[in-house]
Amino acid sequence: MAIVLIDAFNDVVKAWNSGDYIEVYKYLDPKEFIMKKVDDAGSVVTGVDNLLAYMAGQALQRPQFNPAGCTEKHWPGDTVGQVRGTGEYTDRTLPAAPPTLPLKVRFTFTFKRKTDKDHWLLINAFAAEM
Repeated sequence: MAIVLIDAFNDVVKAWNSGDYIEVYKYLDPKEFIMKKVDDAGSVVTGVDNLLAYMAGQALQRPQFNPAGCTEKHWPGDTVGQVRGTGEYTDRTLPAAPPTLPLKVRFTFTFKRKTDKDHWLLINAFAAEM
């Protein structure tokens, strides 16, 4: 768990890309987490338990998120922060299929913590095709 915002972001991305969704769970705020599905513009997954159920079904597609560039923003008090930028997202439509062409995406991940000495927890993960 990281107290540096960009480290928290990188840890989440690394765990996500490895397919270790139990590891991803450690970085999520269990009460406030919300995620938008990249390949379904109107979709939203709320709550950590719903995310884990969703990801169990997605695991065979091996989704990959590769940020190409990002910036950080910290709110006063350094208890809310965002990492946003652009990158690519791929998955497989069927487990044995080759990866889909990378989708160019714009993303925003919002993190929070109780004090500036605590670890960051992810509360919102949104990405949309560009």
